[in-house]
Amino acid sequence: MQLKMYWRVEPVKFPEFFRDISYRQYDGSTEDRAGWLELCKNGLVADDASDAELEFERRYNSRPAFQNDDLYLVFDGGRYVATICGIYEPETNLGYVHMVSVHTDARGHGLGAYVNQIAQAHLSRDPCEWAYLTTDEWRVPAIKSYLRAGFLPVEYGGGEGDMERRWTEWLAEHGYTNIPFLDEKGNVINTIFR
Repeated sequence: MQLKMYWRVEPVKFPEFFRDISYRQYDGSTEDRAGWLELCKNGLVADDASDAELEFERRYNSRPAFQNDDLYLVFDGGRYVATICGIYEPETNLGYVHMVSVHTDARGHGLGAYVNQIAQAHLSRDPCEWAYLTTDEWRVPAIKSYLRAGFLPVEYGGGEGDMERRWTEWLAEHGYTNIPFLDEKGNVINTIFR
């Protein structure tokens, strides 16, 4: 089971373009789907995935709340370098940050914070109070960027204590202390001090 994180939605401005970095919403084109697929081969889809239509259908079109303008693509010059999606789910009144990827050779230059800001700005236009994401422990740079963006660890999956143990171990291993730990309603259960 993946780790889960919440962010209390607040007004966020879309980031400015900088250097040769720009972004835009997905335009529905075959080219955008192919660029998106190449970005997602960095741990989100199989490295040998070749059918962009099928992968896109699985990841987005199967989600009832997904709209094309929820998906953003980031470019360096004209090259696809990152993607992020922010979906408002009216049935739960939550925002969902989905399929976040920065191309391997573009990492370490602040694009994680940049794409987080795009999704947060997008979701801050919706009426939700909270946005969430799920991720894996091995995605260390991503989790660090989510923590910097204000996302906090969440207990879920039946409250059997496994999430708290996993989060406590992860945070301790990476030097974090005094991190609020939330329940699925956004209430602070306790603070992870280790």
